This record gives sequence, structure tokens and C-alpha cells, in this order.
Amino acid sequence: MKLFEPLTIKKMKLKNRIVMAPMQLVLGLTNKRARAYYMERAKGGVGSIVMAATSVDLFLDDNAWGRPDGVVKFLESMKSFTDKIRITGAKIGIQLWHGNQFPAGSGAPSFPGSKLIAPSATDEMKEITKDEIQLIIGKFAMASKKAMESGLDFIDLHGAHGYLLCQFFSGADNKRTDEYGGDLYARMRFGLETVKSVRDAVGDDFPVFYRLGAEEKRAGGVTLRQSKLFAVELEKAGVDVMMPHPPKEHVWVLLSIWQNL
Repeated sequence: MKLFEPLTIKKMKLKNRIVMAPMQLVLGLTNKRARAYYMERAKGGVGSIVMAATSVDLFLDDNAWGRPDGVVKFLESMKSFTDKIRITGAKIGIQLWHGNQFPAGSGAPSFPGSKLIAPSATDEMKEITKDEIQLIIGKFAMASKKAMESGLDFIDLHGAHGYLLCQFFSGADNKRTDEYGGDLYARMRFGLETVKSVRDAVGDDFPVFYRLGAEEKRAGGVTLRQSKLFAVELEKAGVDVMMPHPPKEHVWVLLSIWQNL
């Protein structure tokens, strides 16, 4: 059964194809409880672990960590932790997302100085400008590079659950009339440009995962047919592994588009 067979993705060798999906534990990332939790799962035999969804700004803004040199200290601490995880034979990465704030900090709506943004204006959010789009794409790229430098084995871009990447792809949220909205391929643009920018930042050998919101059960929302077309373009842009998130009545499936799964 291939689930228990090794798999190589770029230069990352997995002992099996069992992936622990990211879960919000409300434990943080750097404290002893969080690290003990991830270490036990690594010892339990999974091939790879995706750490909980984390704002790209936490890798870039010291103020977001609430202490001097917060980012530097986080990255230094992460290196020793990832080394310990790899002793078990598992690999570990982190999921990156953006919380609809500009400039965003901790991901909480109350972050000082933030304004809420969306692909198209709503009662609570303003339409994001093209300049802001480019800045956020840059944030994903810089955060991905820092994650790689911290010793993590891969990154997972969160394009599901109605977060910003997913919003741009969804016709229910994206009503733009410029090059980032309108037809299906225009709605792909933000996600594809983000992936390409991340790939440029981390190089050719670092694995990039993408959590794809494969279907939305709402008017104008993402359909499976659209997601299949998007998956093809995401692979061309530089994605190595896709983790589709189907409606909750479906079973979780890990799909690799690398090699011969």
C-alpha cells in the first residue's frame, strides 16, 4: 500500500506518505507544550507534520511577537526544534496565511493600525488595491524564505477556508473587474503570482505545498471543476503538493502531483 511507502519531493525524503494536517491548538509555536505536542506526533510515525496556520507578518514584524527581536529569536528557536523533529525521521513545515489586514500583524482584527481588506468591498472591508496586492505577495515570499532559513522542511500556503488566497479565487467573494477578477483565470492570478513569488524566494529545491479550497457549497463559490483547472496552473507556477480541502461530508485526501502518486 503506497500510503506507507517512502516518497521524495524535491530533495525532501519522506519515510511514508502520512501527513499530519495543520490544526489550531491555541498553544502557539515556541512554548514547551506546543513542541511536546508536535514531538509526540513525530515519534508516532507520521512522515510529515504541518504546523498550525501562521500569519506571514509574524515572520516579518517584531511588534507582532510582542518582544524585542521577536522574529530573530523565533527563527533561532525554530532551528533547534526542527533538528529534534528530524531525529525521529519526520519532516516538519508550517502553513502560511494572511488575515485580511493591511498592514497585518497578529492576524487579529483589533491589531493596532490595521484596516480590513478583501478582494472586493464588503460592509466591513475595503477593496484591496493593486499596490497592496503586490505588497502582500511580497510578504508571502519573504515569510516563506524566513521559514526555510529557520530550518523548516517545507511551507504550506493556505488557499482554503475563505482566507485571502481562497477569496480571490472564489466568484462569491471576488467581484473585481480588473486583471485580478472577472473570469476564472483572472481570479487565479493572485494565487498564481503568490506561488511564483514564493518559488523565486525559496529556490527550486524547497518543497511548496498548497491547501486548496476545492469546493464551496454556496452560490458563486468554488466548484470542483474550477479547482481542477486551478490545480493544473498551480503546478505550473511551482506547487509540489496539494492538500485539497473538500466539503466536510467528503473524506480528507492528500494528493501529490509530484512523481508517481
